[in-house]
Amino acid sequence: MTEARTAIQPIQAFQFTEAIAKARLIQPGEPYYNEAQNDIRSWSQVILDIAEGRATSGNLAGAIAAATILPYDNAELYQKAQDRIAFWQQRQNSRVIIEQARTIPRSGQASTYQKGIVKLAEVPIEHPEYETAQRLADEWSQRIFSIAQARAAQGRESAAIEAAILVPAGTTAYEPAQQAIRRWQVQ
Repeated sequence: MTEARTAIQPIQAFQFTEAIAKARLIQPGEPYYNEAQNDIRSWSQVILDIAEGRATSGNLAGAIAAATILPYDNAELYQKAQDRIAFWQQRQNSRVIIEQARTIPRSGQASTYQKGIVKLAEVPIEHPEYETAQRLADEWSQRIFSIAQARAAQGRESAAIEAAILVPAGTTAYEPAQQAIRRWQVQ
């Protein structure tokens, strides 16, 4: 048991799995068996805690790597790890969506900002990345509205309306854009 415990160094999930493997060698009826089983449960929880900590700090790949090596000894904890892995993989996908969306807008082209906003809408609200997606959507909707205002200032109300219509509902620029559209329609 001492050898199993000394195999652990803080923050390294794989070392806990090594300790668990050593503790598993202690068979029922042998001295320290119950203690080994308690340690296996405890160390399994530590592995999941390490994974959660990595995810909280934004290291989703590290979180997935840690949770993936969690042993199956405790079915409930193992299932929780599998659920967290699935969630973190979805969050990784949300990050990919945001990066893809960032490549879409082209300066001065209102429709490209709108396409980027549509892409950002694929990020689920329950993901922490949603906040970034919403911030970008608001920023890009404001840029669309700025393009529309610039066109109106040039006397191109029809082109301004075409741009302002692209400002999506639910963004900070939506209401001002709608007011401007009504104003430009009567000019």
